[in-house]
Amino acid sequence: MIARLPERRFACRLAAIVVVALALRIAIRLVMGTQNYWIDGYGHHASIAQSICAGTGYAFPGEPPTAFRVPLYTFLVAATTCGAGSPWPLILTQALASAGTVLFAGLIARRLAGNAAGLLAAAIYALWPYGAWHDLSLQESGLHAFLAALVTWQLIDLRDKGGAVRALGSGLVLGLLLLTRATMLPFVLCALVIVALPHSGPNRGPNPGRARLVSAVIAAAAMLAVLSPWLAYSHKVTGAYGLGTEGGAALFVGNHPLTFSAFPVGTIDESRVNILASLNAEENAELAKLQGDEVATSDWYRAHAIRNIAADPVAFVFGGFRKLWAAFGPLPTPRHGLRGSIAYAAGWVLFFALALAGTWQRRHVWRDDLLLHAHMLTFCAITALFWAQTSHRSYLDPYLAVFAAVALLALMPLRLEKTLDS
Repeated sequence: MIARLPERRFACRLAAIVVVALALRIAIRLVMGTQNYWIDGYGHHASIAQSICAGTGYAFPGEPPTAFRVPLYTFLVAATTCGAGSPWPLILTQALASAGTVLFAGLIARRLAGNAAGLLAAAIYALWPYGAWHDLSLQESGLHAFLAALVTWQLIDLRDKGGAVRALGSGLVLGLLLLTRATMLPFVLCALVIVALPHSGPNRGPNPGRARLVSAVIAAAAMLAVLSPWLAYSHKVTGAYGLGTEGGAALFVGNHPLTFSAFPVGTIDESRVNILASLNAEENAELAKLQGDEVATSDWYRAHAIRNIAADPVAFVFGGFRKLWAAFGPLPTPRHGLRGSIAYAAGWVLFFALALAGTWQRRHVWRDDLLLHAHMLTFCAITALFWAQTSHRSYLDPYLAVFAAVALLALMPLRLEKTLDS
């Protein structure tokens, strides 16, 4: 009984932090109100949710079925609001998901760096203003962050301990993650490789090499099973298996002379309007011929994006760095007014500096942190190639909180650290 006491104390303290996080997120939304909820977020989720609830399928109102974007968050909107009714069932669901992200940030940090780091990481993310506010918006970022944190914890457990049940659970959540945001595909592939690789870090568990490979195969099979209904639907609607048809247009918008015409001060959608308005008559005619064929339209945009990149590779490289600065720089993308941008910068600079310091402190055990590094690196690659706003980067904040907790522990008096760790 005595040996289990620290674990019980940790669980109680972590649970208290999660409850505070949940209350904080709901309180912020109560203060903000919901009068503009359906117009301030990504309205296409609500539009398609209305069609689903009306029985006309996964489609924009009055249009044929589409497969332009993976559907999980839209299904959540439909299930909780019956289209676009009261947003509070959706808000409360997302508040629970965000509190769950706090929980898994704490569990990941505990697994990698001990009890004290776990409690600090959970507290940091619980109180991180951007997450507390944005995770409840009409956007998939909150659900995305929760599923990513959950599967990262699962994969760390699978890597160290193995087991068919752990592999199956990890694969199921990997599939749900891809059904929330298709840009997670590079991370998913890296994660499966990491699970299969030998692990020689200090947290190495009793999971031999052959068992690791079997675990990766089981996880991949479970993931494909989750994805298969969407892939079948995509093939039925578009004639091609895929995780969405928006990739070509996203690549085109992210690699155009007008990409930075509004972005990052404004949204990438504002730049998109400028880009589409700049198309000449011939290009508009070509697109008009492809109307109704999502795959062909995406291919057209992709081919023109590659042409733009090849025409000016220096601008492509420079633009990639500008996109990364937009995602990780001190100001939010898009800007939130002078006061909001300054407030964000004040918190983000300190948060990111602590995370970088913690990453450096753990450089000697980088193999233990490989899944977290895979998140960072794959996001950077996708951002440099396409683009990203602050909300797209926000799913990395729980892992930054893990590293920030490590840095804070190094600055903390030993007595306080022992108190947290006991």
